[in-house]
Amino acid sequence: MTKGALGLLCAFMVCAGGWLPGQAEEATGVSPGKSEPAQNVSDTKDSGVQLPHRLAAFVAGVVIGTPIAIVRKSYQQTITATRDIVGESTNPLFVLPAGALSLPYAVLGGTFEGAYTGLLNAWVNSADDPFGKDSFSLGEMQ
Repeated sequence: MTKGALGLLCAFMVCAGGWLPGQAEEATGVSPGKSEPAQNVSDTKDSGVQLPHRLAAFVAGVVIGTPIAIVRKSYQQTITATRDIVGESTNPLFVLPAGALSLPYAVLGGTFEGAYTGLLNAWVNSADDPFGKDSFSLGEMQ
């Protein structure tokens, strides 16, 4: 059973490797047999990160970055909601009850907003800077 699964996995890897683009850049100028110039690889919108590397960076960004984004968004919403209730006051008699009142709503809102932001950061940054701090929601939050 294990040998069959391992053989199937190896066959899949060999087949998938044939579909991936090559590493060599095409030369600029006229390609043999074509009347139009070949497109330079650096002129395309592709960032050069291949699909398996990007998918690995995306999965790592989702698994690690989404909980980080949820906690950060919940914290931001708690601070914002507390400031909306009490204003710029630093009096603990106003801030503590307002924080206790805003905490459940901020955690709920931060969970939904953080889940969306974590997925978005993981996908967008998996192409530009895979496995970077922005991919794990550790950089600037929108």
